[in-house]
Amino acid sequence: MSPDYFVRATRKGGLPLSVEKRRYGKPVTILENCGGDVPGLLAAIKAALGTGGTLHGGGLEIQGSLIEQLSAWLLRAGIVRGLAKPARPHESEEDAAAADAAVAAARPPRDRPRWSAERVAAATRAATTGSSSLAEASGARSPYDAFCALWRGWPYWDQDWSRLPEVA
Repeated sequence: MSPDYFVRATRKGGLPLSVEKRRYGKPVTILENCGGDVPGLLAAIKAALGTGGTLHGGGLEIQGSLIEQLSAWLLRAGIVRGLAKPARPHESEEDAAAADAAVAAARPPRDRPRWSAERVAAATRAATTGSSSLAEASGARSPYDAFCALWRGWPYWDQDWSRLPEVA
């Protein structure tokens, strides 16, 4: 005989579970989208997990941070409706490598490389010499030049800073 209660999955097909902090920093696990005999569901969860709980605001509050235990119990009980199917694992590593290669082949080439040739050369020099200094890695003549190069890479470098109020 199936139970008279159920839990509806989220729109994306996940479990409607979350953890919130309550008074004195105590965590509670929130289970939403409950239907049917909700007090019976609460009693079953409390008995299965050995913890306290209450009905609150259209959902259930279970004492403690119990997302893993509660999700395992919900899946074992089979009361979740609309749950997304798990992704099918690859049969072998060769199949996974072939799938990755197919995805990489289908991807359009980049318009410009991620790293320029001089940046690759500077990073290689820094890695081989064991240098971790920004000035040495970027090829700058001084730490000041390296600092300026870092600031020029900041996305807001070209803003009009003259409109900022004066700081006294």
